[in-house]
Amino acid sequence: MRALMVTRRARRWVQRGIAAALIAAAVVAALASWFTSEMIEQEFLSMTAGEAEADPSAIGLAFEQVDVPGPLGNYPAWFLEGDPEEDTWAVVVHDRTANRAEALDLLPVLVEHGVPVLVVTHRNDAAAPPADGGRHALGADEWEDVDAAVAFALDSGARDVVLAGYGTGGAAALVLARESDWADRVAGIVLDSPYLDPGAMVDVRASADNVPGFVSGWGKAVAAFRFGVDWSMLDQVAGADDLAAPVLLIRGGDDAVAPAWVAEAFAAARPGLIRDLVVPGAGHLGGFAADPARYEGAVGHFLRRVAVGPSGLPEAEVEGSPGSGVE
Repeated sequence: MRALMVTRRARRWVQRGIAAALIAAAVVAALASWFTSEMIEQEFLSMTAGEAEADPSAIGLAFEQVDVPGPLGNYPAWFLEGDPEEDTWAVVVHDRTANRAEALDLLPVLVEHGVPVLVVTHRNDAAAPPADGGRHALGADEWEDVDAAVAFALDSGARDVVLAGYGTGGAAALVLARESDWADRVAGIVLDSPYLDPGAMVDVRASADNVPGFVSGWGKAVAAFRFGVDWSMLDQVAGADDLAAPVLLIRGGDDAVAPAWVAEAFAAARPGLIRDLVVPGAGHLGGFAADPARYEGAVGHFLRRVAVGPSGLPEAEVEGSPGSGVE
């Protein structure tokens, strides 16, 4: 009898120990998920650049400061006039870690080809309307600000646009090309080191810290709840089938930020539409610095294919676009 009581007592202790271990594991997993969401906020959603210290005049280009009316107010932009006969404009969007000065390397080749250019700002930029506690949405919200710039260009005489985006600006351009009412006016997209799948980037970053995959997944779910991150909208590989405009993808062969396999999957999803240009030895957003001649040559060839000359679109009144455009 005593032996039976001891056995039952031992079983209860074992059961309590297992329950305590499960509770402790759940607490640890919950804390790890929370801290992963903190990492996501700090390393992926933060805005790290102030207002541009240089403008196009620093490289000898004339420009005009304009305000683009958008969903949250007026957004400052640089406007560079092109060939009066050119009806395709370029709309350039910077990365979350930079500002409009990031576009200065790209502007000469755009100007050389006569393309009018808008270098835009978006929410939470310096001098632009604030939103979301200063957090970046990796393009899932910012695309609406870029969409306003497209409408501004169309209202100002453009027949179509080429979108050019760096990092998260590239993600915003791709979301716009799928979601916008003006998607059929996008003649082409130039991407420099774009965020093609931030969810995969989080997984790679977490793995470097030896965070298990399931914890990374829970952390992304927590970030979606806490910060509203729309991981599915930002998965450009999954959305590639919805693209209609040709894409020039430029990336560094040594990019340690955006996984190469994601870019390869994106290009493979639409091989006839997406040109994947890898610059050997270049890091993230370093393609121009590593090989400016190749970079400019690729962009120039792309512009001549999709932008230079009459767009071929029928004359149409652009309705519903905000603002009165550039006079």
